[in-house]
Amino acid sequence: MSIKTREPGELVFNVLLVLISLFLLYQSYQISGFSGLSSAGVFPMAASFIMLVAAMFSLFSCVQLPPAKNPITSFISHILPRPVSIMLFCVTLFALIIEGAGFLISAFLFLFISLNLFYQKGWKTSALVAAVTLAVVYFIFRVVFLVVLPEGIWLESFEGLGK
Repeated sequence: MSIKTREPGELVFNVLLVLISLFLLYQSYQISGFSGLSSAGVFPMAASFIMLVAAMFSLFSCVQLPPAKNPITSFISHILPRPVSIMLFCVTLFALIIEGAGFLISAFLFLFISLNLFYQKGWKTSALVAAVTLAVVYFIFRVVFLVVLPEGIWLESFEGLGK
């Protein structure tokens, strides 16, 4: 029988739960204070207090367990495996370039890179699927729902060159 150890990220998660519960308790107190049992903030305060107590019990039992061997390595392999890390990078890159490049270019690059890395049917198939998907999304949001999508600062600066 092996000794139970903490799961990767379990301690950080429990600490975050306690901190979030404290924040929610403070926010619910800000609604109307604790002026009486029928005041507006009583139910949110009771719910966040129960959440805080449960989070503290969970944190206490987590602290009692010995940490896993190689906690950094096990955290990365369990919480941030390679595919998740790649997608986080792609999403971050998308968010960073959307303002400059606009929605169409950013979304196409995001879809193309993601499909190329994970679908692995070749760059031509990835480009075709990305283009068709983007065309459908563009039609639905821009034409049907009339959502204004970011055009990009870079493209606007090129338009000014022709004048």
